[in-house]
Amino acid sequence: MFRTLCFLIFATLAGPAMASSVLWDEAVDGDISGDPWTSIGIGAAGTYTVTGSSRLDLEFVVSDVDALRVTLADTLFVSAINVLALDPSGTTRALGGTLGAVFRVFDRRDPANVVFRAEVSDGQPVLTVTPYVPSLDQAYLFRVGPTCTGRCGRWGNTVSYTYSITVSEIPASVPLPATVVFLFSTIGGLAALRRWRMTSPVALG
Repeated sequence: MFRTLCFLIFATLAGPAMASSVLWDEAVDGDISGDPWTSIGIGAAGTYTVTGSSRLDLEFVVSDVDALRVTLADTLFVSAINVLALDPSGTTRALGGTLGAVFRVFDRRDPANVVFRAEVSDGQPVLTVTPYVPSLDQAYLFRVGPTCTGRCGRWGNTVSYTYSITVSEIPASVPLPATVVFLFSTIGGLAALRRWRMTSPVALG
């Protein structure tokens, strides 16, 4: 519990100051696949960005839902996730449905558990549904896909996105400073001396 509290405090204080670098850019590194997942490892603390586009078109039977599985070194954890851009642009809206996009992050231990979720609808601002809470035990599958609600028909939708992942070092348990240990030992010694004086027999002259 103490260790968990330490790394949460560390993530709050140290996370935003880390330099940013590109983890994956589809324009440079190629397509992020949804089946099978695209995997990439992170071995150092920092803030990493992922940029790409995800497409679903039922009229032309095109499916490109992006799923990036991120693995971390044993000394690291994900301390923050931010959606920087999530922009749907419809290609077909035959029946007047509402096009949007959803960004989800899944838990390694329970693939059905969404640890972070953000979505947009018809160009509205990003709506964060599930705030992200850092945990040592979570691993991360980042998934971006188009959506359509209402009367959609054979709809098509392309989503451009950018998100960032902040990775921090897991802090070691913090030992008590030597001055604090000395203070507690001194207090204990004084208390023992007081008890000894109260229980010692008094010599009468």
